[in-house]
Amino acid sequence: MNLTIVSILFCFTTSAFALSNNIRNDSDYLIYEPKIIKDETKSPELKIFANPDLSGNPVIEIDEKGLSVEGTLVCTFDKAEPTYFRSLKSNSVGCKDYPPIHSENYDSVGAGTFLAIYVEGFGTSKYFEVKYKSKSAYLDKQNLSDFKYYISKEKERKNKRTEENRKFQQVLAEDTSLVEYIKL
Repeated sequence: MNLTIVSILFCFTTSAFALSNNIRNDSDYLIYEPKIIKDETKSPELKIFANPDLSGNPVIEIDEKGLSVEGTLVCTFDKAEPTYFRSLKSNSVGCKDYPPIHSENYDSVGAGTFLAIYVEGFGTSKYFEVKYKSKSAYLDKQNLSDFKYYISKEKERKNKRTEENRKFQQVLAEDTSLVEYIKL
């Protein structure tokens, strides 16, 4: 099975600043675009399991209460802003202590909050593969319909370089005088 490195990013409100400075360059990601229903923002719901069968209790879960790790609630949604995670450990907005989950707040720069989940492989049509405590775990794709997929900056650069190289080779094939000039 050919696996692709993927990262998942949930963005509630964001800017280029938040994304460009905090997304791993080597990871693809999904952006969560919550639906606003009757002036209320829908919070994400997802489950990460220890096995590819997606059975048993999830090792990581995000639901209406917040983020739970191994059955323990570790971050709640902020009461003032239901899309902001509040760490129960530090009582601060954001939730950074539970990889592969990463959430930050950028209100001071007008960028809002984002929540990223870094995924190691595309997996199957049922799940994305993630690393949890250095072992494979599996993110259920069932509730990810509000997400948009983006490739990593590194892969984007590589694809662009490949396309530019293809175009350059085409120019060389069509312009023999350029080939001669380059040889000088």
